[in-house]
Amino acid sequence: MGYTGLIVGERERFPDIARMYYERGPRRSREVLTDYMSTLKNRELLAIDDPAESAEFLIGMLFFEWYLTQLYLGEGPPSEKEMQERTERVVDRFIEAFHK
Repeated sequence: MGYTGLIVGERERFPDIARMYYERGPRRSREVLTDYMSTLKNRELLAIDDPAESAEFLIGMLFFEWYLTQLYLGEGPPSEKEMQERTERVVDRFIEAFHK
């Protein structure tokens, strides 16, 4: 079980630790990506209306299926090769969707 599984499993007993983990991990990552999406929007490189929503879309496209299979089926994390291949496909689709 990775850190995320441990945090989720113990969040009822240690809610402050779970909140801190969320704020310093997933939330902070989303904020950094949102800032980057704002930069792409401001430079008119991509047709992004809402930088936060765009960041959410990209994160969801990257991780949602793996999250579900780990959560419900107990599958391990994807291999480095699988992550690389999925990242390339997702970024290509994302750019196609938001291309100016």
